[in-house]
Amino acid sequence: NAILMPYMPVLMMASMANTEAFLAGETMPYLIFGILGACVQIGGAGNTLGLCIATLFAKSEKYKAMRKLVIPANIFNINEPVIFGAPIAFNPIFFIPFVFLPGLLATSTVLLMEAGIIAMPTIGMVPWTLPPGLIGFFMTGGAISTTVWSILIVVITIAVYYPFFRVADKQQYEKELQESKELDNQTI
Repeated sequence: NAILMPYMPVLMMASMANTEAFLAGETMPYLIFGILGACVQIGGAGNTLGLCIATLFAKSEKYKAMRKLVIPANIFNINEPVIFGAPIAFNPIFFIPFVFLPGLLATSTVLLMEAGIIAMPTIGMVPWTLPPGLIGFFMTGGAISTTVWSILIVVITIAVYYPFFRVADKQQYEKELQESKELDNQTI
């Protein structure tokens, strides 16, 4: 937000230009909102919905308890619970997917749009809290290709985050086992 907010007037002008072009029957000149909303921030910054869904396979009690909060919130692009609950902030385990996955997905999306495989956005801006699939659907005026792509992105994010999550979950599980053994030794 600290980086995005000063840039927001530029994004809003791009959105208005997109809307004007759409209403005039022209190709939209700026893809930023289409890419950002439908593909780069599914689950919020860092495409964290895949990480949240990975918590369904948790062994540790921490991640089992956390999934009850992070999955419902993250479906609607609210990712503060996972950012600070996992935590992702200052966590070297999640650094690679959190930083590089959005760029990879943005590049893939642009290439797919340019190749005509998925539809370009026709709407300048839709609510950022729309879940995956719906955001792609509404942003393109009902194009199935972008709807499917935004859902496929969720599958991709699960596949990318899962190995990193397994490492974090294993560390947490071992920590919980050690704490349990120490507690048992104290009671004896």
